[in-house]
Amino acid sequence: MKLKWMPGAITQREHIIAFIAEDNIDAAIDLDETIDTKCARLVDYPLSGRAGRAPETRELIVHPNYLVVYRVAEDTLEVVALLHAAQRWP
Repeated sequence: MKLKWMPGAITQREHIIAFIAEDNIDAAIDLDETIDTKCARLVDYPLSGRAGRAPETRELIVHPNYLVVYRVAEDTLEVVALLHAAQRWP
């Protein structure tokens, strides 16, 4: 299975990491690495996230404050959003 970040999720990730980096570059790097690690595990265990709030999605908490919204499509795991846990979704 392949991991594919959708354009909107890439933009969200860039904004989140940049925002955190303004105050703490090490925390931003740690979060970015944590996101990579947890998403890489999803490739092997795509159903490990909980059922998503949006149809045909799943959600994985990658950090106490952030979650990845993704969908499984045949041989591809598509990350559709990276959200703050307090953010309203969908």
